Amino acid sequence: MVAVARAALLWALRAYARHVLLVLGLSLVPTIQRFALVAPGSPLTGGPGIASEVVAQGSRLVLFAALLWIAAREVLPADRRTPAGVWAAFEAGITPRLGLFLGQFAFLAAAFAVFDLVPNAAIGLWVPAAERPWVTATVVAAKNLTVIALTFAWLAGLFREFALLGEADRADGAAPAPR
Repeated sequence: MVAVARAALLWALRAYARHVLLVLGLSLVPTIQRFALVAPGSPLTGGPGIASEVVAQGSRLVLFAALLWIAAREVLPADRRTPAGVWAAFEAGITPRLGLFLGQFAFLAAAFAVFDLVPNAAIGLWVPAAERPWVTATVVAAKNLTVIALTFAWLAGLFREFALLGEADRADGAAPAPR
């Protein structure tokens, strides 16, 4: 379980570095939105707040889709890089290893605790109340460029690892996963 998580994380770090403009560019949208939303006197209330949330989440979806595409290009031959082909490779890797796949979310939960709960608790304990809104806005913005973007890259790395396992099974002549 650790080996898959480690391989996915290493791929995520390489992908982030290799595609830093893509990752940071798409992450900048929710970064700015979150900062503006959390900062004192936010103009993002009501309709503008809802619209900004839709745009921020849309940019995150585009980032995740782009990272999945980058991972798929590394794993699959060109003739199988269709949504169905990508899903089939991923499914073939997960189906015989469902426990291994679900176990990966323990790592995600641990990362959430370290990178979300701990900083929020630290702000509550160590930052004076008058400064908390600005510190919180800054931390939330920074997490969008780092932790959240890296989490998406790690999830795409997990896709890559399981698709590689599925492709290896396919090459070894393993029976296709039941439908």
